[in-house]
Amino acid sequence: MKRAEISGWENIKRLLIEEFERRVGAEVKDYWIDTIRLEPHESGDLWIARLRAVARKGVSRRGYLVSAEIDAITGDVKRFEARPAR
Repeated sequence: MKRAEISGWENIKRLLIEEFERRVGAEVKDYWIDTIRLEPHESGDLWIARLRAVARKGVSRRGYLVSAEIDAITGDVKRFEARPAR
């Protein structure tokens, strides 16, 4: 999915939550940011983001660990992972 240039951590946070809700099919009720940082890479800068989310799907709630690598110029999600928290 193409997006505009990502200029700050607030945009990354919003993008990561939207991507989680779309891929997992659950609504984020609460979250905590672990890390959001911009790293240089040979193919272009990448935002590295990790957060913990409490999501609701139907009547159940579950915690997730969410991480992604996002292209800083295009906003494309290069890598995405959401796994249930223990």
